[in-house]
Amino acid sequence: MMKKIILALIIVVNLFLAGCFDYNDINRVIFVTAAVVDIDDEGKYVLYTEAFHSFRSNQTNAEKGDKLFFRMEGLTLFDAARDFNRQAAFKVDYTQMKAVIVTERVAEKGLNYIVDILERGQETILRAHIIVTDEEPSTILNFPIKQNEYIGLYLNELMENPFLVKMFRVDRLNQYLNQRYQAGHTHILSNLSIEENPVDARMTVDGGAIFVNDKLVGKIEEGKMQAWRFLTNRVDRGLIIFPATDITGDEELFMAVDTIHSSTKSDIEYDGNKIILKKSMTLKTSLMETQVPFVFNSENAEKIQQATEKVVKQNCEELFNQMKEKNIDIFDIEAQLVRKYPNIEIQDPITITELHLEINNQLMGSPNVTSFK
Repeated sequence: MMKKIILALIIVVNLFLAGCFDYNDINRVIFVTAAVVDIDDEGKYVLYTEAFHSFRSNQTNAEKGDKLFFRMEGLTLFDAARDFNRQAAFKVDYTQMKAVIVTERVAEKGLNYIVDILERGQETILRAHIIVTDEEPSTILNFPIKQNEYIGLYLNELMENPFLVKMFRVDRLNQYLNQRYQAGHTHILSNLSIEENPVDARMTVDGGAIFVNDKLVGKIEEGKMQAWRFLTNRVDRGLIIFPATDITGDEELFMAVDTIHSSTKSDIEYDGNKIILKKSMTLKTSLMETQVPFVFNSENAEKIQQATEKVVKQNCEELFNQMKEKNIDIFDIEAQLVRKYPNIEIQDPITITELHLEINNQLMGSPNVTSFK
């Protein structure tokens, strides 16, 4: 009996001291930090990856890391990924991938196949950002970034920038997976571009790429993206610029207010012939800049409030009419209609929709400098 107890204890101890399951030495793993998906002229998928490989230096006896680039191609994306395994000397790991960048050629063909692979992948992080670009993959991967050595890490930090987060960008893979199944099947992803200027070139995320049923159908410039965020209650902070005409009479100079808080309530009605999309927007703003001197009294404050409401309403109505003309529902009209009228089916509801927009702006004042040392 005692022998059996001792044998059982030995087995239990061995189980607990066996080490980590499926453990791999970090020096024998290649970690992908970013991936760019493209299609060549023959219709083959081309996969570019930025990766990190750790190794121990024989000279300094310290851990170092190399940035590696790979280019693979195949008839399918999975075929290209398998080609990666044939090129890499060690196991390829996708658990640290921060960004998936797709070219416009891929976006126009459709993301459904790519998103399906990313969702099925056991190592793929669903919190990774998915971004569209009109740049060439080699231009992106070879772009010198001073703020971070790795493109994937830089894009992750850029998308987590508090200013961008305040403007509510929906770019994570898990968010895309959730929203692509709602009625309307319309989604907006951020657009990645490289801007050249006299001082330096920079990689930036601006504007939006519109997807319907996982296919790229159009783009929105950054100025119009603010109107979309206002209408869909996705703005917390943002700068509103308007001409100083109504305040000082000067048509060539401008004023700017910062959005401290924004809230947009939405309702929808259908009378059998047309759809009424009601938006009630409440803003709290603060005067940030003026190119003309003026007296900040109650009368001018009221003028600034009205000028802010005027430009926001104008931009929102202009964007709505553009999307209505193109029959692209980026305002979740069909989703709201399904929730309120589940037994009614309307084809292309935005084409018979009217926007009724009410804006109430409260000017909180302007920043005050009370002391400086």
